Amino acid sequence: MKVLIRTDASIRIGTGHVMRCLTLAGALTKSGHDVEFICRALPGHLCDLIAQRGYSVHRLPDTTLGHAHEANRLAGRWLGASIADDLHDTSRLLGRSSAGCDWLIVDHYWLDASWEEPMRKMTGNIMVIDDLADRIHCCDLLLDTGYFANASERYGHLVPFDCTTLLGPRYLLLRPEFLAARNLQATRDGRIRRIFVFFGGVDRTNETAKTLRALGSLKHHDLEIDVVVGQANPCMNELEYLATNQVNCRLHDNVQDMASLMLRADLAIGAGGTTTWERLYLGLPTLTIMVAGNQILQTESLERERCLENLGWYADVTPESIARKINQLVLDPEYLIAMSTRGLQLTSRTKGPDAVVARMEERSRVCA
Repeated sequence: MKVLIRTDASIRIGTGHVMRCLTLAGALTKSGHDVEFICRALPGHLCDLIAQRGYSVHRLPDTTLGHAHEANRLAGRWLGASIADDLHDTSRLLGRSSAGCDWLIVDHYWLDASWEEPMRKMTGNIMVIDDLADRIHCCDLLLDTGYFANASERYGHLVPFDCTTLLGPRYLLLRPEFLAARNLQATRDGRIRRIFVFFGGVDRTNETAKTLRALGSLKHHDLEIDVVVGQANPCMNELEYLATNQVNCRLHDNVQDMASLMLRADLAIGAGGTTTWERLYLGLPTLTIMVAGNQILQTESLERERCLENLGWYADVTPESIARKINQLVLDPEYLIAMSTRGLQLTSRTKGPDAVVARMEERSRVCA
């Protein structure tokens, strides 16, 4: 199969969409399929990283919008173009014989049926990756790996009646190192000796610095701390300073094997984005800070299942509140064990991206 993936990363958007698409691309490539990306070159894009992973990247320009309509202005902040211009640019690429495809995968919060429907005549199938369930899609396959009590109802009126929906943690787009690491996971004893800190590839609200200040105020000087910083983080100098002045703290960038750091940790502190599922899959208890609106429903749902500790919206979280919660958890190992167990249970049926590839192949055979 020839597969094109339309997704973006930027300082505003973050890196999660591209990273999960890279995971899916890896599974597709392993199964013998040809994958290319279409990305707009927004500030903080990951086009170079995608190319380094061996994929062709069709780069769309970041254009200045002159549209008066508010919807276009709002979309432009995230797309770097109006929706109509993005449709035109992507259609032109798909119209070339070398870029024609069997599957077009769309992972973008600002693209919906108005963009997808015109693409139908240019591709065999369309797959949408989403977790918001807030807009209508025109697609053949929809993937939402989130955990929601009403998962089967969320997209009932948002996708065509014959659309196949892949819903829930069973289809998590976990990288191979995480799938392998689960077999190496030792039973956690609830003691906190090592803390893992990661707030995504950008960390636009600088929660990493807030967390380092919290850790610096603790009296537990025997704690080991691993801090992972994404390549697009704009506050590296400040973080290097804080890490240098924190006992037993190591700052990691360009990390190739995140799973190994998570395996060694007893507690994580991070955002409510895609890394949430990597932590749950490895049974790593987590203090979660919500830094984007799309993280709220999922984080609250997982909190009700006692899979994580939700510290709340980032603007309401302080270094003092983080430190206070860590001190509480140090005294409650049974709670940490229970949190770890719930995460492992919730992800026990996870098949990974290979399960998604299998459904794509099945759909292609049926339509052939």
